[in-house]
Amino acid sequence: MQPDDGDVPMDGGHTGAARMHCPVPGCVAAAHRGHAGWETFTGLRAHVDAHILGQIPGAVPAEWLRARNMVSCRECSHLISRRCNGGVHRTCLADRMAARPQPLSLPGACGDADLDAVLGSLPSLDEMFSAPVGTRDLISSALLPSAQKEFLRCIVQVLQHNTGDAWAAPEDWQTRLRASGVVWLGLSFSCFAKLVVARRGAPRLARQQTDEEKEQAARLVAEQYARRGMPGKAVQRLSGAPPAAPTPDTVAATQAKFPTRPPHQAASLRAAAPPANDISCDEVVRAVRSFPRGAAPGPTGMRPDFLKQLVDAGDEQYGAQALTDLVNLLADGRAPAALRPYLGGARGTALAKLSKTGTADVRPLCAREALRRLVGKVLLRSELPALRAHLLPHQLAVGVSAGAEVMPHLYQQWEHHYRADTDRVCLSYDEGNAHNVVDRHVFLTRMQEVAPGLSRWLEYIYPTDIDTKVFFHHVVIPSVAGGQQGCPLMTACHAVVQRLLLESLGLVDPPAGTAVALPTLQPPAQLDMAPCFADDGLLAGPSGEVLRALQHWSVVMPRLGLKLSTASVAPVAGRQHQVDLRPFAALGCALCEDGNFEVLKSPVGDADFNRQYCLQRAAQQLSCRLLVVASGFALRFYFADAAYIGSRLLVLERCHALWTPAAWDGLDGGSELGLAIARCNGLLQQAGLQPPLGDQPDRSLSQPAISHRLREVHVLAWKAAAGTDDVCRLHACSADSAETVLNLVPSRILDTNLSKDDFLTCLGGRLGVDMCLGGGACRFCGLPMDVKGRHPQSCMAGGDAVALHNGLRDLLHDYCARAQLRPQALLDGRRRPADIFLRGGAGLLPALPDGSRPVGLGALALDVAIINSLGPSHWDDTLRGAPDAVTAYAQRKRDHLDTAASCQQVGIHYQPLVWDIYGGCTAATRAFLHRLAGLVATVEGIDLTLPGPACCRAGARSWTGIAPSASWQKQYERFRERLIEGMPKEAYIYPASTLHCTICTFRAFTAGPLEDTKAVERWLQVLDKAQKSPEWPKGAFRLRMGRPTLEGSAAIFRYEDLDGHIHSMRSALRGAILEAGGEAAEGTDWSKAKPLPGTREGEPAAHLPDIVHSTVLRWTSEPTSREEAKELFEKLAEHWEPMEITVKMAKAVLEDIPYMHIPDDKEHVWWRWDAD
Repeated sequence: MQPDDGDVPMDGGHTGAARMHCPVPGCVAAAHRGHAGWETFTGLRAHVDAHILGQIPGAVPAEWLRARNMVSCRECSHLISRRCNGGVHRTCLADRMAARPQPLSLPGACGDADLDAVLGSLPSLDEMFSAPVGTRDLISSALLPSAQKEFLRCIVQVLQHNTGDAWAAPEDWQTRLRASGVVWLGLSFSCFAKLVVARRGAPRLARQQTDEEKEQAARLVAEQYARRGMPGKAVQRLSGAPPAAPTPDTVAATQAKFPTRPPHQAASLRAAAPPANDISCDEVVRAVRSFPRGAAPGPTGMRPDFLKQLVDAGDEQYGAQALTDLVNLLADGRAPAALRPYLGGARGTALAKLSKTGTADVRPLCAREALRRLVGKVLLRSELPALRAHLLPHQLAVGVSAGAEVMPHLYQQWEHHYRADTDRVCLSYDEGNAHNVVDRHVFLTRMQEVAPGLSRWLEYIYPTDIDTKVFFHHVVIPSVAGGQQGCPLMTACHAVVQRLLLESLGLVDPPAGTAVALPTLQPPAQLDMAPCFADDGLLAGPSGEVLRALQHWSVVMPRLGLKLSTASVAPVAGRQHQVDLRPFAALGCALCEDGNFEVLKSPVGDADFNRQYCLQRAAQQLSCRLLVVASGFALRFYFADAAYIGSRLLVLERCHALWTPAAWDGLDGGSELGLAIARCNGLLQQAGLQPPLGDQPDRSLSQPAISHRLREVHVLAWKAAAGTDDVCRLHACSADSAETVLNLVPSRILDTNLSKDDFLTCLGGRLGVDMCLGGGACRFCGLPMDVKGRHPQSCMAGGDAVALHNGLRDLLHDYCARAQLRPQALLDGRRRPADIFLRGGAGLLPALPDGSRPVGLGALALDVAIINSLGPSHWDDTLRGAPDAVTAYAQRKRDHLDTAASCQQVGIHYQPLVWDIYGGCTAATRAFLHRLAGLVATVEGIDLTLPGPACCRAGARSWTGIAPSASWQKQYERFRERLIEGMPKEAYIYPASTLHCTICTFRAFTAGPLEDTKAVERWLQVLDKAQKSPEWPKGAFRLRMGRPTLEGSAAIFRYEDLDGHIHSMRSALRGAILEAGGEAAEGTDWSKAKPLPGTREGEPAAHLPDIVHSTVLRWTSEPTSREEAKELFEKLAEHWEPMEITVKMAKAVLEDIPYMHIPDDKEHVWWRWDAD
């Protein structure tokens, strides 16, 4: 049973079958207005709250509140039952109590003895960090402000009072009290201590679970992940390695994974580490947002998800800046030295696995503190360029995209090249427990040489003179050597040590002046390739050279703390080889004489081995029903070739850098790549899709591009085999705006919060599944009900269809009233042409796309209609195409009793507004809504999101789509608010959604409506030629957004074209326009401008701007004093912080509302370029 929080009235949340309506007289949701109402009190309460908060006009009757024993909460003003804390929400009461000043009470005031007793009663840090205290993934919105405030207060305490010996034993009690009150890691010390004290006692180890119990527990956890929107984690929980039960054997096996301290380590010395790299606020925010959702907490229970909430909620700049200051403090190693065992420690987890010999074993994982992971992320990113320069091309695990895919592809090409060589072999190796055993002194020394900005933090969390602590089920395991498995920094630390092994073979040169080096093999090994990914790698070449390298490693690897756990040797010629494999066997290598083995979980060998290996891995995945049934994850077989070709394209450059003969073998019909391309082309040819895939590496062979084309193949095949019902549903659900209902932001106040039944009904109708029993008679009209549930959506004898019509009619009436159009509702029983009459509504008509240009019409009659495009009356129209049903019904309404013509005779323009139950609507309906929303925004002086596009196409423009970060958007919105408040009323300030950078104006909107239907086709050819030009950018590019300036009639942001790509795009367009027979005007020079051939007489030529900018302000009329306005603007603009923006797309649009005040939809966007 769920606890009652006072959120439901005394008389319950549901009053039988009757729907509930708003009690406020005159509200559009009142019962007499025909509103659909609410099924539950929860939805109605959110609406009533909006009345109480003043978001909707009208006062809630006191009688209605008394009848339900409800009042307005004294803290937040929302509805609450009187019996809940006397009319206060529990969360509000907690906030009120937290706001009260808490007196500091210590026994004996300043008495040291009493203070020692108080401090002695608190648990130790070991007890606190090892306590199994669970924490929520996310903090509710009601509690988040309090949690954020408390956490920031803790950070400020740390920043103000931090000293290197803050946790050392002080002499005076004031310092001791302050030390215990400095709440590191964002913990409320006293509350957490109470939890730990309550859980003190002898540690308990879990009993051994049966296989059935383990499976059930895993399924429960997976279902919880799926409910929280993390299907990937759910699948991983079912198909991945299970957690090992915390038995004594598991504890002992985990302890064995952490080696003892080498004798030389305690006395090891290194040069003083230089200061850490300075981390900016933007870098910290980016790193916080990069944490995967549901990332595990560390010993204190703090989750990265809370840090995300911290930087995304409330005053982001303040929270992010405070967090940034703490990150810089930690990165520089200035945290208290006594906390090193804890900040350098972790919460231990063990996953069950089988050892290389087939016996039961564990894989230790360490979940470190969220703050420690955050510091590691930002520091690692700051040093990635230096690490790449040091590690490439051999090491592929640090800062390399698709690095894990390189070695399998590289081996296949190497094997194909040397398959006739009877003396060549490939050694595949894996280091055992590498991150935990690698020599700590060695990686600290080499990292200081390669990435000095990381050194202070590494020295802090991986000390060589003291133990760090891994808390594993009430057992504290000392981590005294090596690193910790799972630490993001350990991948880089191990990689620089791994490079020492390559240096010892003479394959790469050691850094100049390095303090660590190994004996070098003489003469250097002559190998074909030596790639490695983390602790896995390959050594390929003549058998004698590979054997020399392996023998040398067996001598030098112990100096680095490393050892090989597995090594497999495969002759490239298979069983036809002439290699003496006995020396390899003597060194512990497994012999794969048939050439079949795996490289990074990928099979390499003959076709039968590869097939059986893949089937075995697939069976493990398909055994999880959640994989197919709940999550919808299932790799379609025809996409496997797309994945392979795309992967080969990604790793082509890396493969060539590691082994020069590696090349693109798409022309080789016998290679795996050639066969994959041929199979894809066969599918395209069968479907009649052109052109076929090329055989040269370019963007058309990327996985997304190939998958998109193969998807077209199978969509065509599905359509060819689909029945009429499937085709009708496809047409109904593919209409413009049909997806809107599924993309709405849930809001109970706006009544867009879909219940579970509503969502299932909406989704089931689109999928065409049976949703009811059927066979019964409709209680309104008596016709039989169908199993698909379509009749209730069509029946006009009463019920939901009528209520939906009336609710939509009333909503339109209210918006017309807000636009000061003086609407008149036509509700009498006589024959009437429409639902809403507007005496001065003809001003809306020029935005309509029906081609009419009424003369002398001053009134507008709006006829609202909602149809079910899958109903029997509209089935045939829907079968013809997506918009045909609503368009045909709109025309039917015009023709019925000659309504449109009759209205026109008396000076009224008749306009049907037709929607489909699945979300589609006529173009005229979208145009009317677009114009109406603009009028409301103008009248009320607000920025209203326009619900649909206008279709009077006035101009065409190509522009860059700038995808700003949330921090940019918030900075701009604050800047815009200051401009609105401070600038003269004649200034119009652009909303953030309208900011753009024009690349080229193909046709200015000032030339009037676009009536040339061939214009878009001509410009598409120009854009296609420009995009194929070598000057056109291949990927994303950067712009630096400077401080805005007010220049004459407009204020603009000027951009610095950092990569020169805007210039390149304009140059490519200039050449394409010339090639097409026209010439663009440039800047203010129109002397040579010439429209494209075929353009109607009088049409303007294209225009290429000579600056890179975005407009932020225009004058609607002449201000009183431009000089004063400019001075004021410059003062407001001083607060703007210039920033770098990444541009990832460009669009060509039809601009029917000036200055890009258009929606981003199919009606307006007719071409798009996306960066690779």
